[in-house]
Amino acid sequence: MSADQILSRLEAIVTRLEAVEAKVGGGAGGAAPVEQGAAAQAWEDLCASYFAPFKATTDKIGGDNVKAQVNAIANGNSEISKLINTASQSKKPAAGDIQKIVGPIAAVIKQVKELRESNRRDKQWEHLSTLSEAIAYMNWVVVEPTPGPFVKESLDASLFWSNKILKEHKGKNEDHVAWCNQLKEFLGEMQKYIKQHHTTGLTWNPKGGDASAAAAAAPAASSSSAGPPGPPPPGPPPVISADPAPVKKAADTNALFAQLNQGGAITGGLKKVTKDMQTHKNPSLRAGGTVKSVEKKEAPKKTFGAAAKPKPPPKGPVLEGNKWVIEFHEGNNNITLPADEVEVKHSVYMYKCEKCTVNIPSKVNGVIIDSGKRLGVVFQDVISGCEVVNSQSINVQSCGKIPNFAIDKASSVQIILSENSVDAQIVTSKCDSVNIMFPKDGDHCELPVPEQFVTTIKDGKLVTTTLEHE
Repeated sequence: MSADQILSRLEAIVTRLEAVEAKVGGGAGGAAPVEQGAAAQAWEDLCASYFAPFKATTDKIGGDNVKAQVNAIANGNSEISKLINTASQSKKPAAGDIQKIVGPIAAVIKQVKELRESNRRDKQWEHLSTLSEAIAYMNWVVVEPTPGPFVKESLDASLFWSNKILKEHKGKNEDHVAWCNQLKEFLGEMQKYIKQHHTTGLTWNPKGGDASAAAAAAPAASSSSAGPPGPPPPGPPPVISADPAPVKKAADTNALFAQLNQGGAITGGLKKVTKDMQTHKNPSLRAGGTVKSVEKKEAPKKTFGAAAKPKPPPKGPVLEGNKWVIEFHEGNNNITLPADEVEVKHSVYMYKCEKCTVNIPSKVNGVIIDSGKRLGVVFQDVISGCEVVNSQSINVQSCGKIPNFAIDKASSVQIILSENSVDAQIVTSKCDSVNIMFPKDGDHCELPVPEQFVTTIKDGKLVTTTLEHE
């Protein structure tokens, strides 16, 4: 264990001791503090040993947005500790109630993701994206029956971005490398914790009390020496009427049967209709005309949901630092970067472009396509590679040389390679309908990227092969 980890654990222990001391000495009138459960204590030890060093490294390397994300995650970890302690004292609530109890955790997840989405031009975009993918681990508290593997999925999703950080900073700035490794270690140790204390889901107490009441009475996640405020005073007692409510009398069935037994005499009380009252024998009644129909007024149409947000205006191509930015274009097939202004050190970033064609006429450092639909991109030489993320119906054509493609969370992607780029490495993750076209014997050959795999265990290791249909 490193010196930073030891120091962080000591600080966490001192904080807990101060909180206990404040509760004990807070006055004789208050209720005795509830003893913390073993699972909650183990969770705090996990955060003190593995998350605290990660937070300390963030303070060294992080910008304001990354620090804000990590501070929010720290608050979320405290809320999880509070929830684990509540569960140890309470019965498992209904599905509707548990959503209210985990509301503060859901708010943290939303905050972390919004910090990423609202700062797409941040220099530490990869860091923001890593945390935005990893934050899903907090959902383990409501996942059944396998919360541990769910945390692993969150870790795997974050590795797509953290590997970019490692590739950029390895051998240059080891603090960024440590940042990635500490996050990975924290989520890895969390899986061990869940396996030990919450194997099939968050552990509740079958003999406990009401979870909603316990959650409301629990102290706030950010503890203070003053302790939590007392409950509000009880409201006024309900008003009880002095007069009892009237009791409805049952229907008189005897009178009903008496009327039915009258037989033909039952019509004796009806009034006789004379000829002057009959329409077909009295012309004056027919002269009155028919009853005029009243025109119906159409009811106003109901509107459902909030009005859609207006789409931002198209932007670019515009050079921001070393990045060409192209955003929010739709139906534009004539987007071309100026060849005399594009340099080798520049990268090209396309965001939410739909039904467009983009031409990159000069050699660039990298190409990124984010949240595109029905988009075509043609480029020459690319130094680092091309990335396609969260996109649909994308056509990418390489007319020069490129080392690799990274396709993540994309559907219907076609990659067209030239003679110089047939050696490119293509990495796909959570994708479907990816096809690769390349030249072969003077013609073009198109093959699909496999989507089905077979995994077996051999000699204690997983062996995965492509599923082949005979």
